[in-house]
Amino acid sequence: MTVNHDKTKAVLILNGSFPSWKGNHEIPNVKANAARLREVFVQLVGIPEQNIYQFADKEANFILKNLLVILNSCSGAGSTAIVYYVGHGIPSPQSGLFWATYDTELIGHNEINDYSAIRANEIKNLLETRCHAERKILICDCCYAAEFLSGKQADISAFTKKNVYSIKGTFFMFSSDSNSESTYPHDKKDEPTFFTEALIRALQEGEEPTQEACTIGEVFKKIGDNIEKLRQESKQPIPHPEKRVDGNAENYILYKNPCYQDLAEIELNKILSDPTAVHLLEWMLENRKHSKYITANESLVIYLSETLELYMMLSVPYVIDRVKKVMDWINRSNLWQFDHHKVYALKAALNEAIDFERSVEERDNARRLIR
Repeated sequence: MTVNHDKTKAVLILNGSFPSWKGNHEIPNVKANAARLREVFVQLVGIPEQNIYQFADKEANFILKNLLVILNSCSGAGSTAIVYYVGHGIPSPQSGLFWATYDTELIGHNEINDYSAIRANEIKNLLETRCHAERKILICDCCYAAEFLSGKQADISAFTKKNVYSIKGTFFMFSSDSNSESTYPHDKKDEPTFFTEALIRALQEGEEPTQEACTIGEVFKKIGDNIEKLRQESKQPIPHPEKRVDGNAENYILYKNPCYQDLAEIELNKILSDPTAVHLLEWMLENRKHSKYITANESLVIYLSETLELYMMLSVPYVIDRVKKVMDWINRSNLWQFDHHKVYALKAALNEAIDFERSVEERDNARRLIR
């Protein structure tokens, strides 16, 4: 299967520089987040590069104005809006969470000029009122990330007061709970922040080979597993990620599983790894004139020829009795429950070989051919 992301818009908001703040508040790892995540979104998830918008170290108003335009243009069947933020998260007892931007003014410890940062409520309002995408995914990688969904009613518009927890079809993904600080490898500036590293690994790992696609819920579960691994690797107290799910958002199919293998192909490869089956297929190719099925399916012949070229063809005498052993093995496998052209053709050809054995004259002819 393919997952069409032609109608997907992804916005990456990346803030690692804060020039007006006193002291060292830079997050150099943000640059690694930008490069690695963009690469994975394009090459693995399949989002067209032109559909990814990146705002690195930009002012709050610039980000909000452009975000409004992008989200407003994301609508219709099959549409997906992804908003990702990495930077400093600053909680406010009165206003909930703020996303710090390049021009954010810090007043004292964890206190800012409200108008120089992005309020989480503004993002929620944009997702609710201006974005009509079928699927919405918000990824927040900052301190106190889950505080994104808080905020006192007095600071929210009348519309949002009623709907603050009812953004339809949205999957919220947070690097930490409302009381924890997210972190990053301070001694490895060229590596992503821990949460984003866990996200990238989750996307790269995929699911079991038998599963064709990955949902956003499955990706989040793998993020949690990867956070545990990163804790052991880094020896740092990395917070556990949190999520909030609206409706059936957890079941959104995000991308094709990179580990997926067609089960029929898996079973076919098992057959081809069996020396007995290899010799049988070699005989089938050499004697295709005896097989009406193979003669009529040249694409199968070409496929088998290419496969068999991978093997060193040993001069081992063909024993017709092996045909039964191969068929017995195949019938015990799960091969035939899958409707696959190559598999069906192989079974038909093998059955022909068994019928062929029943004819003494044709069997003798086959033995002469392999001498």
